[in-house]
Amino acid sequence: MTAAFTDSNGPRLAAYIAEREKQVDQPLGLPGVELDFQGYHTQVPNGTHVHSTRTALDYAMALLAEGSPASVTKARAAMLKALALQDQSTGSATFGIWPWFFEEPLSAMRPPDWNWADFCGIRIAHILCRYGEAMDADLRDKAARALRDAAWSIFRRNVGPHYTNIAVKGGVVAIVAGEYLGDAFLLRYGRERLEGFVAHTRTNGGFTEYNSPNYGVLVLVEVERGLLLVKDEASRAALRAIHGEFWRMAAVSLHLPTGQLCGPHSRSYSNLLGLNPSRVIGEGLGQPLFRCMPADGESEKEGALDTILIPRVPCPDEIRNRVLEAAAQPEKERRVRVNFTRMETTPASESSAPKRMARVGTFWSQGDACIGSVNCDNVWQQRRPVIGYWRVGDAVAVLRVRLRHARNDLACGFLQTVQEGPELLSACTLVTDRGDSHDHLDRPADGVFRLTELALAIELDAPGATMGAATGDGAYTMQAGDHCVDIHPVMAEFGGYSVEWCAVPTATGVALKALINGGEAVELTPSAMRDVCIGFHLRVRRADSGAEIISKRVEKREDYIALSVDSSRAHFDLSVPRTPRPLPLP
Repeated sequence: MTAAFTDSNGPRLAAYIAEREKQVDQPLGLPGVELDFQGYHTQVPNGTHVHSTRTALDYAMALLAEGSPASVTKARAAMLKALALQDQSTGSATFGIWPWFFEEPLSAMRPPDWNWADFCGIRIAHILCRYGEAMDADLRDKAARALRDAAWSIFRRNVGPHYTNIAVKGGVVAIVAGEYLGDAFLLRYGRERLEGFVAHTRTNGGFTEYNSPNYGVLVLVEVERGLLLVKDEASRAALRAIHGEFWRMAAVSLHLPTGQLCGPHSRSYSNLLGLNPSRVIGEGLGQPLFRCMPADGESEKEGALDTILIPRVPCPDEIRNRVLEAAAQPEKERRVRVNFTRMETTPASESSAPKRMARVGTFWSQGDACIGSVNCDNVWQQRRPVIGYWRVGDAVAVLRVRLRHARNDLACGFLQTVQEGPELLSACTLVTDRGDSHDHLDRPADGVFRLTELALAIELDAPGATMGAATGDGAYTMQAGDHCVDIHPVMAEFGGYSVEWCAVPTATGVALKALINGGEAVELTPSAMRDVCIGFHLRVRRADSGAEIISKRVEKREDYIALSVDSSRAHFDLSVPRTPRPLPLP
């Protein structure tokens, strides 16, 4: 039997178990919750009481870490129930994976989530390596079989290095399975997968899932878990290299005055850094991050167990020093460009379109304000292609650009941006090969998006946020605390639908919307549309500095719309195709 968990995180572990125990219900005897976000894979409606397979394994792991006889007994029951739901039929398309919930079998999911081999497999790997001696032989054998099948499912699927978090997590599962089971093939596969990920990242310029508050931190935690569990030295070297890559990006985007990762974000579930990602970064840095209260969409439970049971690996000294030196000179302006996807960009011309575009991130910060953007990406609800922050007392203002309809952000929207310092020119159009709420899982079968309340929105969420009336040159100014945002509409056409700029209050601040068709129903077939372009110039400034008049020009060419803006500090050019095309990204 393992010894009881007694290190400095012991009180947090006890609190985690107590919180889960409150959720345990009968007859299943596992933690249950009311579903409040219907994901892309499940057909279970919101409001249904559900029991998560992943949470059941976390609950079992926490009980085993605590180590008392009563906890070990409860852990055994939870594990047996979770392990029984894995598809262990080698001929099945869903071999090696689990359903999300006990209430919904794999056959009812649309589609099943193959990532669950990785998410559940990594938990079983951790349990076997750290707490296996507390398990009886029967449970240990069942867990080893589940780990084996999860690892082979991961091998069979074989995702590439572009799927950042799953590429790393699945590699660790395969390596641990290979070491635990004595399977040289799985060990070699996992090692080569991580080594390939490192090579891809260095060639690419960074993680494909760039600057992600959720999945970047998840990769960091899984690397730290791997360094806790893995013995193979070549695999450990790859894990240390990935650890360095995370912190290299964090050194660029981490903004200590607000405690945020300055945008853009490839994937994020909330606008502000959650409690556990903030804790992981702060502990790795050796300095707690600023926390505004209340935080946006955070949960004490989500991801908490990983921060309790996996020890932090400190960030490299050189990076820590760089971050702290920047924080010590808050009024020094920082401008940084970073290649997220290092691809050659084919020059646009009037007769041809770029086949592939590089992803380039731009970051600006000065004092307690920052803003960042990516030069091009789609705008599904996990994406933050333009996002900025600044302090408003003990709160943090959030500036965000999105294309949204009545239900969610529209994934087939595409935003192009050029940024110089605290100002940028953006143009929103459509692409022909993305979905509605998800990047690719929910494309309409007939290619037609039927939507209401569609609008491009520039949102400022902050206490006391205000919006000034449009000026003579059509500009709008938002303000929160000591900073303003000046917005100049440049163009607004949307395939024949009317577009009206309007300032509106929101539940958490203010927004400037380019409202399409007055908010009434629209039917969009991107491949059949023409002249879809909503463009604007935006500048973040201190409230005690003056607004300015800019010059702007729009020129329609045969295949492209060219937008140009001149301010007192910079010149901006942006071209978008007149006819929507597939996403021009790798």
